[in-house]
Amino acid sequence: MLKLTIMRHGNAEWAKAGSSDKDRRLTHQGKGDISVGGSFMRDHDLVPDYILCSDALRTRETLSNLKPTLGQGIPADFRDLIYSSHSGQSLIHLLEEIYESHKHVLFIGHNPTLHEMALMLTFAQSEGTALYNELRQDLPTSSICHIELQAENWQQVQLGGILTHFVTPRR
Repeated sequence: MLKLTIMRHGNAEWAKAGSSDKDRRLTHQGKGDISVGGSFMRDHDLVPDYILCSDALRTRETLSNLKPTLGQGIPADFRDLIYSSHSGQSLIHLLEEIYESHKHVLFIGHNPTLHEMALMLTFAQSEGTALYNELRQDLPTSSICHIELQAENWQQVQLGGILTHFVTPRR
């Protein structure tokens, strides 16, 4: 069974005049929330063996704030498509490219496409559950949702899976 942990970046500053949205930094609160999320992941055995991360500054900072808790040696791939995507489906296609040797992926990105991907992958197996109903409402910054996928390899990720954890910084 494959595992997918989805995390939205931490709370970020507003874009400064003349700067790119991609260059927004995490706030102090965002960094703290990420540290709490990293501890949750470690304590619930949700440490990945591979990371897919947007190349935006706030997602890279999110990953940097996770590394002290999760470990420094996890390979990470930074992709512009995670930032620029306009659909959850295109993010799912990124998952289909992952090598078979990786069994647990952490995916760090942005709304609304990250939220859409999480809903698409859990709808068939988790619709109507309390966790799914909470996830359906929103995927706030620093939120973590974990999915036990029904797929045997990443090319079958479209099969979706069961939402086993959904935590937000304020919950």
